[in-house]
Amino acid sequence: ADNVPGWPAKAFDAKVLKDAMSNTIGKTQVAVSSKVKLTAPSIAENGGAVPVTIEIDSPMTADDYIATVYLFVDHNPTPLTSQFTFTP
Repeated sequence: ADNVPGWPAKAFDAKVLKDAMSNTIGKTQVAVSSKVKLTAPSIAENGGAVPVTIEIDSPMTADDYIATVYLFVDHNPTPLTSQFTFTP
């Protein structure tokens, strides 16, 4: 997957959260927002199948939409676990 356009291979290869985040979003500040709701267990019984729900309050129009969501898990062997790309 290293040659897939938009695939942050270096970020997925990172072993600690700080490196995964800097290789994905650079120095962009992550802001807390009531527009994003993440529902997931605090501890997964089976790391191979963890139910996660992400709800985003966005109009998803051509002028105002969420383009990408990255899911990071601290203390995970691979901190960047998912990348979701959206279009309006």
